[in-house]
Amino acid sequence: MTDTARPVNGWTVDTLHEHLETLIREKHQQYDLRFEGIVTATQAALNAADRAVTKAETASEKRFEGVNEFRSALADQQAGLISREAYEAQHQALSDRVGLLTQTVSAHIGAASGEGQGWIRAWAVGATLIAVASIVLAILRG
Repeated sequence: MTDTARPVNGWTVDTLHEHLETLIREKHQQYDLRFEGIVTATQAALNAADRAVTKAETASEKRFEGVNEFRSALADQQAGLISREAYEAQHQALSDRVGLLTQTVSAHIGAASGEGQGWIRAWAVGATLIAVASIVLAILRG
């Protein structure tokens, strides 16, 4: 018997070698299964992350579309508004016109007031003459 074939506690070098190879194969199978599980889990996580990124990109695109529509609406509104300089120039022109109209109306009211007083005086003189004439006629008849 060779040294490798001599049993020690029921073990020979060959049986030990075979036993260790069996253990190594079993560990390799366990590691392969574990690795496949890790690969599957990693792939699932990557797929989920990819779907999440796609959803986030879609949501961002929709939000940016809304923002762009809002900006467009503001730009359209701004295009339709008058500038401050143009407003101030038109406001000043209108203020000047109102001032001239106020002066003209005041002048006409003053002139009309004077004419009105003249008519009132004429009516008062006429009424006085009629009253005096009525009194004189009443005295002469009486």
